[in-house]
Amino acid sequence: MLIFELNGTLESLDVESLALWDAGCLGLEETARTVKAYFGSRVELPLNGVWHEADDTDWILKWKATLKPVTVGKFTIVPSWMTASVAPEQIGLIIDPGMAFGTGHHATTQFGIQALQTLELTHTLSGKKVLDVGAGTGLLALVAAKLGAIASGVDLDPITVPIARENAQINGLNVEFFEGILSDMQDQMPYDVLVCN
Repeated sequence: MLIFELNGTLESLDVESLALWDAGCLGLEETARTVKAYFGSRVELPLNGVWHEADDTDWILKWKATLKPVTVGKFTIVPSWMTASVAPEQIGLIIDPGMAFGTGHHATTQFGIQALQTLELTHTLSGKKVLDVGAGTGLLALVAAKLGAIASGVDLDPITVPIARENAQINGLNVEFFEGILSDMQDQMPYDVLVCN
């Protein structure tokens, strides 16, 4: 991959960016008063800029190498490529990072997981109806289901609902997820526990 770098911003180089796209540019990036145009090969450009080789680091591979399992109480949340890292005494949940929120790395998600475990210790969740509001990946509903609850989730983002359903399937859990908001779930009420992230 080659980069053609120009001084300026995307706004100040509006006309030049059209020439870059017309020449086969694969993408533009603005960084610290420069614009980088990415190309598969060198092309002739009627613009004032500098060509150089792009870093060939596999960023996805590098990111995967730095990702760590998240352990909260008796639960360990891991991506699918790290299932072997779940200790035998832990309850493992597989959540692949992606477009939906809730891989267990954020403090609010961890607080929710801990709160569900505390509820399980003091009031038992077995057979209780739990709704994960703003479910994202569905992680809190999946934790509740693992603790014996009748769990479901709702999210207004149409992209996340299929992801949450897939996560339930991957983890072998019968958890329903709905697109909508809390008021859309009134026919399912009452819930014993509402969890939000």
